[in-house]
Amino acid sequence: MTQPPSETATTTQARPLSLLGLGDSVTSGANCDCTPFVDQLASLLADRDHVPVSPVNLGTSGLTAADLASQLGDDPAMRLAVQGADVIVMTIGANDLQPALDRWDQSG
Repeated sequence: MTQPPSETATTTQARPLSLLGLGDSVTSGANCDCTPFVDQLASLLADRDHVPVSPVNLGTSGLTAADLASQLGDDPAMRLAVQGADVIVMTIGANDLQPALDRWDQSG
């Protein structure tokens, strides 16, 4: 027996949307006296779409693009988190640029 469309929609909406944040300190919210953007986005999506959102923030301060690529390739828990996510947001690269910025700053 199939459910009427209205019952199916209600059942589907009850499932939380899984939001995964990956990246560096921007993602993690380190050195920021604020709510990390992953949590802010989860609240925005929940309010806008009227669905529960379950955020998971795996941002790590100091992470480089190479570090993240390594984690995605080598860490089974990270791969599982990615596979289970409905939405993935990522910021990465600030720590990759830091050595070049330091050289530029020292060059005067």
